[in-house]
Amino acid sequence: MRGADGPQRGRDGAGASTGHGGPCPVTAHSCHLAWVTLGLGGGVLEGLGSTGWGTARPLTPCSLPSGVETKAVLPKKEKLKLRRERWLHKIEAIKLAEQKRKAERRRQATVVVGDLQPLRDALPELLELEAGGRRLPARRGAASRPRPAELSRMNAAQRLQLLEEERTRFQELLASPAYRASPLLAIGRQLAQQMQLDGSQP
Repeated sequence: MRGADGPQRGRDGAGASTGHGGPCPVTAHSCHLAWVTLGLGGGVLEGLGSTGWGTARPLTPCSLPSGVETKAVLPKKEKLKLRRERWLHKIEAIKLAEQKRKAERRRQATVVVGDLQPLRDALPELLELEAGGRRLPARRGAASRPRPAELSRMNAAQRLQLLEEERTRFQELLASPAYRASPLLAIGRQLAQQMQLDGSQP
C-alpha cells in the first residue's frame, strides 16, 4: 500500500519530500507558483504528471517566455574596465571644455589688442610731430643747433638742457596756427626747411 501510494502522492504534490523519498528538487506546488508568477496558466503542468517528479528538470533561461530577459552578469575586471573608460571620457570632456574656454579668452584678448591698433598707427605721427617741433625754431638759431657728432660729445647736463629746449619748441609747434589749420602740412614744411638748413651747414 505504501508503494502504491507513493507515486500517486508525488504526482498530486501533496506529500513530496526530499528527506526520505527520491531526489525531487522542485515540488509541484512551488513549480506551479513559479509558472503562475511568470504569467502562465496551470495548463503547462499537465504534461508533468505522466513523466513523474523524479525526472523533472529545474527551470532554465531557455524555458522562460520570450518577454522575460535575463541580465548578463559581467566579471569584476570588465566592470572596472568600463568604469575606467567612463572616467577617461569625462576627463577628456573636461579638458576639451577648458581648451575652449582658453581659446575664447585669447580671442577676447585679441579683440582688445585690435582696438588699440589705431593708437599704434598714430604713434609714428606723434614721433614725427615731436621731430617737427624740434626743427621748427631752426630759423632762429640754425648755426647753434648741435650736430649728431656734437651730441655724442655732450655731457649729461648739456643733453638735459637740450632736451628742455626741444620740449619747449615742441610746445610752440603745437600752439602755432599753422599746425592747428593743417598739422601734416605744417610738419611737411618744417621738415623741408630743416633739410635745407642741414644741407647748407658746413
